[in-house]
Amino acid sequence: LEDSDAMVRSAAVETLATVSSPGQERAIRAICRRLEHPEADTRHAAVEALPRVADRGHRIAIAQAAERLRHPQRAVRLAAVQALVQVTERGCGVAVPLVEGQLPDAAPELRESAVEAYCKVVAVSDPRAVDALGACLRDADFRVRRATVEGLQEAAAPGDAHAIRAVAGGLDHQDFDVRKSASYGLLSVAEVGNDDAVAEVCKRFESEQGEVRRAALRALELVASRNKETNISEVCKRLEHPMGAARRSALLALPIVADRGGHHVIKEVCLRMECDSLDSRRSCMDALQLVAEKSDPYAIDQVVSRLEHAKVEARESVITGLPVVADIGDEHAVEAVTSRLEHARPQTRAFAAQVLPLVFAGSDPRGIDRALPLLADSDGYVRKSAAEALGRLGGGGCRYCVTSVAQRLEHLDIEVRRAALYCLTLLTARGEQHAIDEVVARVLHANEDVRSFAVSKALRKVADRGDAHAVAAMVRLLRHKDGEVRAAAVRGLALVADRGHEATVREVGEVVQDERGAVRETGLQALCVLAEKGHPLVLAAEGMGLEHDDPETRRAAIKAMTMSAEQGDEHAIAEASLRLEHANLEVRRTAVRALTHLAAVGDERCVDAVAARLRHPVPEVRAIAVKGLAKVVVRGDDRTFGIITSLAEHQNLDIRQAATRAYGSVSQLDEHRTILAVCRGLADVNAVVRQAAVEVLPQVATRGNRFAIASLKSALVSQAQHIREAATRALVQVADKGDVHAVRAVGECLDHADPGVRRHATKAFAQIAEPNNHAVVDAVSERLEHTSPEVRRSAMRAMEHVAKRDDEYAVEAVTAHLENERSEVRMTSLRCLTRVATVGSPAVLRSIDKRLEHSSADARRAATEALATFARKGDPDAFDKVSKRVGDTELSVRKVAARKLGSVAAKNSTQSVSAIAQFIEHDDREVRKAAVDSLSEVVDRDSQLGIDTVGGKLGLSRATARRSSMRGMLKVASSGNEAAMDKCIETLTSADCDLGARQDAARVLRQLGGPGNEKVMIHNARAWANMRIQTFHQPAR
Repeated sequence: LEDSDAMVRSAAVETLATVSSPGQERAIRAICRRLEHPEADTRHAAVEALPRVADRGHRIAIAQAAERLRHPQRAVRLAAVQALVQVTERGCGVAVPLVEGQLPDAAPELRESAVEAYCKVVAVSDPRAVDALGACLRDADFRVRRATVEGLQEAAAPGDAHAIRAVAGGLDHQDFDVRKSASYGLLSVAEVGNDDAVAEVCKRFESEQGEVRRAALRALELVASRNKETNISEVCKRLEHPMGAARRSALLALPIVADRGGHHVIKEVCLRMECDSLDSRRSCMDALQLVAEKSDPYAIDQVVSRLEHAKVEARESVITGLPVVADIGDEHAVEAVTSRLEHARPQTRAFAAQVLPLVFAGSDPRGIDRALPLLADSDGYVRKSAAEALGRLGGGGCRYCVTSVAQRLEHLDIEVRRAALYCLTLLTARGEQHAIDEVVARVLHANEDVRSFAVSKALRKVADRGDAHAVAAMVRLLRHKDGEVRAAAVRGLALVADRGHEATVREVGEVVQDERGAVRETGLQALCVLAEKGHPLVLAAEGMGLEHDDPETRRAAIKAMTMSAEQGDEHAIAEASLRLEHANLEVRRTAVRALTHLAAVGDERCVDAVAARLRHPVPEVRAIAVKGLAKVVVRGDDRTFGIITSLAEHQNLDIRQAATRAYGSVSQLDEHRTILAVCRGLADVNAVVRQAAVEVLPQVATRGNRFAIASLKSALVSQAQHIREAATRALVQVADKGDVHAVRAVGECLDHADPGVRRHATKAFAQIAEPNNHAVVDAVSERLEHTSPEVRRSAMRAMEHVAKRDDEYAVEAVTAHLENERSEVRMTSLRCLTRVATVGSPAVLRSIDKRLEHSSADARRAATEALATFARKGDPDAFDKVSKRVGDTELSVRKVAARKLGSVAAKNSTQSVSAIAQFIEHDDREVRKAAVDSLSEVVDRDSQLGIDTVGGKLGLSRATARRSSMRGMLKVASSGNEAAMDKCIETLTSADCDLGARQDAARVLRQLGGPGNEKVMIHNARAWANMRIQTFHQPAR
């Protein structure tokens, strides 16, 4: 067995297997050791010999082979896998996990052998094994995938659903070869036509990746059974999918699973005509072309049967689907469609009518006769559909169709007549004489509704205005013995005759000479339509039209009167003015509109006629007269102005409002009397009148009018809130931006005692003052020194509107008040600065800097506060200036400067902290206190910088300085801070410090450590014991 010759070793292995008894342990171990031999022939001989000495399931053989699975050499592990397969039973709990562990090996040949072995040792259709093999189908090496495809036949029972799902998952892989392997793998686990396999493949039609959909189509060719109903249904389901690519894949799949003309596939496709989605129905039509033969009776029946469906989408699909399966004139299609024309459901009848042009040729009497009865259907949609179908069947003016449809114009049901007229307009062009004659014949009908419909509706549809044939027919009917027919003819003449047409007027004039009074009256009515302008009879008739209840009739009367009367016609004006007194408000308004059309502006007769109604006892008539007067007078007319002024003081609200608005129409611009009159309206008790005055003022005064602005000034200071409000809004309307007079007037209001006046003045400033106007800034700035705090606050708010941020002039004007001797003025100035300047603004810093050396201590104190407010934190220049103020001769300045050091000092800056710590030794108690208070603003709590800086002051010999440093330490260190306590201990134990310094250090240590702190107790007790400090309850010596 250890011979150097490979042939000798192989022969020895075979001989050992021959001479050994089955199950002999020594022989099994000896053969298994040869699985590790470096020569391939020896390992192969051992693999072949092992099953001869060990039966399947032999534990020692399995254990020996499994032991070699962990060998470092791949070739040995490969031989072990092959040997393990030879001695293992299917589903062996020992061998299966061992082989499964080799599946992810890096060597492709080992993975291939592992897959072959795995398929032989696992239990058939074991779900876990199936999942593992499904993953192997995605292997990068084709040999592994091939082995998996071949092995699946052994590892999974045919048709196993779990195996099918696992294998089909490979169709989703991004690699083409993996998808191909998955396709062939499906054949290994499923028979052709298996429903589960087809369903899994069809699911891939819904993928967003085109490669996956194409792989699914290729797989379908392998697994689908042609013409199997379940396979066809599964494919057709994807015709309903919302994704277009899925539907296209289903279309490509249909020829794979079904023959053309198959009943089941046609039925399945037609079922998709009922989908809600338009795209799905379109895909259904494409599919129908693929699966149905032209004129196939079964396909026709399936398509036409959707006319009876409850969903409108299904019925609409018939219109697009029927031409796919049937030609025009197909007898089976004709029978299928016409049988639905009498269906109980109206929707079915309507769509059946729409389909008629698809099965009958144009002008085919059979199709026309089938559609005509539907014009009288009880359902409106059916009638409309029938009319449209007839329009397509009889298009081009088919006389048979026109005559048959025109007869329906006599139907007693108005809806039927409308449907017939609609159909008539589809059948013929306007002006066609045959259609006109058919309509005129219905004007003679005994039924009034039929006549009225023929004239008012049908005639307009079939004849253009001026159509000679239609006009001649209407003129003839003016002499008819029936008055209803004559009235209908007048209405018809108004619709089709040109106004002022000489021939037509002459013909109607002959009718006026008729001996019959009724005919003559009809002729006069016709003349109102056709006569020239200014005819008295026409004007009288049109005047009556102004009183009609129908607004459309009144509007038409206005139009007719302006067309039949010259501008300024006395009779027309009289007729219109008479209606100003009518009881109906709408009639009065119509009369006003008529007057504006009939008379030129300033026409005395029109003005007098309207002015006469101003004395009418009814207020509503007077109100409408005021409105009318404003539209007909010349601006600046004195007489009209006097009338309007008297009405502006009327007790009736509507009249006052109308009169106020009329000022804008009757007055010249910038008339003083008009401006005063409108300003009086601002004081009216009613808000509607005040609003009218505000809106009219810009119409009577140009912007910047000094008289208007002066007139508004008194209103601005009125005691009444509503008057001030109106005056403020009016001032904005007439004052230009930055108007000096307006600004002065508003500025004076800032001093007013009433806060409401000041508030409205501030609001007005914001709208009329130009930003940064120096005069305005000075005016507002002066009020910052006012004795009244309310005035100062109003000035402060106004300054925010009149000055731009950081404007140097405005900043200087406000900063100057920091020098004021009154503290409240300085405070107001400082607050105002925050509204006109931003932090760090160079303008404000320069202005403040001038006051730091002022002779007045109050000014220096205010300037120091301002500097701390507007300097950016950490500004070294500002810090130096504030530090310098700490040495000021005045205590109040020093105190403020020390307190503000923290506002301008840089955070955690060694230089800033050291500079502030120097002031702990200051002679002035207030300075020391303020310096300590500012420490928390410049250094973080428990910062080593703060502790070291302040701790260094604990040993000062001067008690006051030490007390300040104690407070400082408590400011910069929190309770329990070890570094701070160490600093105190350092002072406590220092030989250089006197008793007072050590005593103070012990106190700070106690406060930092708190009760029970071990470090505090030990060091204080030790210092006391050594007589370095006194007990805390003993008085200091």
